[in-house]
Amino acid sequence: MKVIRVFLLVLVALCCARISVAQELTCKVTVNIQTLSEEERQIWQTFRGDVEAYLNTYSWTTNFSGERIQCSVVFNITGSNGTDYTAQVFIQSNRPLNQSKELTTMARFLDDKVTFGYSRGLPLQHGVNYRSLESLLDYYAYIIVGLDLDSYAPEGGTAPLQQAQATALIANSSQGNGWDRIITASGAFSRFGYIESLLDANNRVLRDLYYSYHTTVLDEIGADPDLARNNYGHFIDTVIKLKRATSDIDRSVFFKTFCEAKYTEFSEFVRWFKDNANLYFRKIKFIDPQHITFYDAALEKMQ
Repeated sequence: MKVIRVFLLVLVALCCARISVAQELTCKVTVNIQTLSEEERQIWQTFRGDVEAYLNTYSWTTNFSGERIQCSVVFNITGSNGTDYTAQVFIQSNRPLNQSKELTTMARFLDDKVTFGYSRGLPLQHGVNYRSLESLLDYYAYIIVGLDLDSYAPEGGTAPLQQAQATALIANSSQGNGWDRIITASGAFSRFGYIESLLDANNRVLRDLYYSYHTTVLDEIGADPDLARNNYGHFIDTVIKLKRATSDIDRSVFFKTFCEAKYTEFSEFVRWFKDNANLYFRKIKFIDPQHITFYDAALEKMQ
């Protein structure tokens, strides 16, 4: 009887531990179905709730602590063929700064090659097998969590990022649409190319800079703005040195999407360098040439 009692206590503890595990995401889902007919729109009445429940009630890691990650997913449905749909999907996540009410954008993806099947009332299921909608959600959920953890500890998000890579591999082997193993020299976005770039050992220095940027710059703004400014200047100069030394940054999908998430932030930080704004923007444009027009406009407003 004593052994049975111990077993039951352990079982209850395990069940309670599983229940008490905090889910990582608080995700808001938006759906644009204006291109669909009135009849087709009836199918989508439960879609938003189905996807939010799938993302927000599941534990994507085993060791997550802290506040839930605030994120959003916008589905812009562009066409249909029976129960198969094409869409553009915009994904974004945010992170609070230490000792501040400000937020920083962590992920900002526009995925315009999305195809998935959906039927009203059909439950979304977690699992390792490829499913067109669920695999897409899994991939981006793991990336959102991985990027968040990477910003608090060096390579702290490796485990969920490896899960994203495994999802991409399974989807690719199943010949899922949009899961081609595309890795371009120009840094153009693809799901496979992004996660391969992020986990590439050659990009480890970029992940370390990613961590440093969040902890020594952004998280210091509320506590010590002067230190944050100095650390930011060091961050910019380090990236410039790396870019001059190797073409890896220009080929990195990870770094390109990092700039896509941070370019408005980079522009705002000119407030720290008002005495030499021209030099500051020259440096930023060298680092992030994809947003030159935006930076030029910001500089023009200052003059």
